Amino acid sequence: MARHSKETTFLELLEPHRRSLYRFCRNIIWDKNDVEDALQTAILSAYKSFDTFQKGGNFKAWIFKFLVNTIYNFNKKHGREDTFETRLDCDELGILEVFEKESMYQEILKDPDRLLEKVDERVKRSLFRLSLSERAVFLLRSIEGLSYKEIAEVLQIPVGTVMSQLSRARARLREFLCDYAKEIGFFADRND
Repeated sequence: MARHSKETTFLELLEPHRRSLYRFCRNIIWDKNDVEDALQTAILSAYKSFDTFQKGGNFKAWIFKFLVNTIYNFNKKHGREDTFETRLDCDELGILEVFEKESMYQEILKDPDRLLEKVDERVKRSLFRLSLSERAVFLLRSIEGLSYKEIAEVLQIPVGTVMSQLSRARARLREFLCDYAKEIGFFADRND
């Protein structure tokens, strides 16, 4: 009977997060054929360790730890722990280009739906241009809504590292988004 209670409680806590876990896994794992296996492995590991979960604690952050560790192990299996590193650097771009990019970004923010109507697979691929850690921090914060502290707990890194990786991820995505918007003609009808 106690086993059934543990299983029922675990499944009740898991259910509201299934889609988030799947979405996160799909966006982080390198081999898309491993998504279901990694997700099942993480859920099984979490269930086996469910006795360590503190009642009333943050289940979402707790289970994401299992998923992140499982994904890292699956990615290591393929020898793909991270992507190439690039950074948005004001010195490299030139100060005028930085201001132009910032202006474009502000215009995108005014009417994001206009850009989203034109979005294609290249935008999704831009996430994979981020390092694995930057992508994980960005998705956990922007998509899953975890706090800096929760992300630090999930990824087992300091809060300061979370903040710097999130800042880098946003800067790199901003750079790509501005280039993409320019390429598809988002600014063609802009009144200067």
